[in-house]
This record gives sequence, structure tokens and C-alpha cells, in this order.
Amino acid sequence: MGIVAVEINRINMWVRNYKGALNHANMVASLLDGNELKGYRGLWYYLAGNAAWLAAQTDDSFTSIARLKFDQAANCTSSVTWLRNLVSAVIKTDGMEDKSHLAYLIERLESQLYRIGTSSDRKFNALIQKILKGLANTADGNTSEHAHVKLGTLLGYEAGNTEDTGGPDPWWVCGNDFILVSENYTQIDGTKPIPLYKVRQPTTHLTYIRSRVTGLSSGAEYIRVFISQATTIEDSAVEYATELVFWHQPAFLDWANKAIQVIRTLRLDFTEVRNEQWREKAMQAYRDAGLDPIGIKALHY
Repeated sequence: MGIVAVEINRINMWVRNYKGALNHANMVASLLDGNELKGYRGLWYYLAGNAAWLAAQTDDSFTSIARLKFDQAANCTSSVTWLRNLVSAVIKTDGMEDKSHLAYLIERLESQLYRIGTSSDRKFNALIQKILKGLANTADGNTSEHAHVKLGTLLGYEAGNTEDTGGPDPWWVCGNDFILVSENYTQIDGTKPIPLYKVRQPTTHLTYIRSRVTGLSSGAEYIRVFISQATTIEDSAVEYATELVFWHQPAFLDWANKAIQVIRTLRLDFTEVRNEQWREKAMQAYRDAGLDPIGIKALHY
């Protein structure tokens, strides 16, 4: 398929049939599933972006499509820095919001929904119940952290956790430049202040993440979140808390419930991967609900 596909794309571009080239590139990309074909899929997203960008010279409605395609290409090939720079330049034209994180999350959400399946609700509902029940568990830290990882994975983040001494609790990665690292202090009743030693623990998390998560950019943004029922900290811990975001556990549970409701709604009309109309709808839903990095950074608990 490779040589023929490239030749068809070349001919369309040569005769300035940019819309035809875009449709063809989209079709090829839709056939390239799996991580082993991720780089090749990124190439075809890039070719689709080129075609859409040229089509936009006479039809401005293709401008947003070009941005999205370049965005998807960059998310498939995060190590190609010049492509990421191109995406940033194109997406931010006319002051438009950078969609790179949204595209990354929605593509991974698609994979999750496809894996779970849509013909029956049984598997999906079992996963949701396990996540929500686990997050609400204040007696077993392992259970709640496992649910925290599953929630991040379902939302499209690259989520992980460790039981290493001094290591962070669940982390969520979006692309190669956004990391949400958490410290979960939930096995308490919330009546006492958070002690100094717990507040100091996140100061070493960034070093740990960099040693364990590959492909992160040197300028990656880290958000360190402390999740707990407690609402106060010890006086001696104040100076170590200046770079932490405190997320009251009831508020986190409320956010998780709303996030899952968004996924549940999007799943209703999910039929296949790489449906551009569904992707646009999903990205808007994520933006509206604050499920992407921009939304998370706007939270103040």
C-alpha cells in the first residue's frame, strides 16, 4: 500500500487537488493503527496538514483542519522537535488556543473506548464503578491510587504509579510537556493538619519522574498536586507548600465524577476511531469541562 498511497498523494498535490489529497491522507492514517505504526501515522497526518493548509489559501474553513492535522502529527512524533515547533507556530496563529494537548488526549481516549467496546455497557460500567469506588476509599491507599491511575488512563493521559519509597503517587502525562504529579494523603480523617514530612515529599518527585518517564522535553511543565481530606498544614510546612496545589479530596471526587460523565456522554455516539467530527466534539467537551491541562491548571482548591 505504501508506494501506491504516496503516489496518489503526490499526484493530488501536483494537480492542486488539495481536498482530494487531504481525504486520501486521512484515509491512509485511519488504517495505521497501533504503536508500532505511530511514526508512519504521524507522517500521514503531516501530509494531511500540508494539504489542508494549502486548501485554506482559498477556503479559510480548512485552516482549523490544518492545525488539527499538524497537531496530530506532532503527537505521533514527539521526538521530532522541528515538527512540534511548526505545530506551535501554526496553531497559535491568530491567537487561537493550542490544541496539542486536546488532540493527544482524544486520540488516546479513542483507543480506550475502542478497547473497552461499545456493543455492551457491562465492561465500561464495571470500570467506572471500580474507579469511583476506589477513589472514595480512604482506608486503603493502594486501592485509591490504582483507581487514580485508571481514571487518568481513561481520560487519555499516560498514567503511572510506583510503590518505591520516596516516589510520587499517581502521575498523569500529556504529550511530552505536561506532567501532573500527585501526593495522595487520604488515609486520615482530615481533622489534623498535614505534617511537615508529607508536605516535603513532593519536592523530590520531579527528579523521580524525569528518571522514570522517557521522552519528556526539557521545558516540560510540572503541576504538583497534594490530595487530602485535611484543609490545614503545620506551620513549619508552609514554606514547602508554596509550589503545591492542594486539591481537597471531596472536590477531587466531584471532579472525577464530572469527568466520567463527560466520557459516558461521548461514548454514546462513538462508533470508530479517527472520526473527525466526533474528535472535534470530544475536544470541545474536554475544553468545556476542564479535563485538559489548561482546565486542570485553572483549578484552585
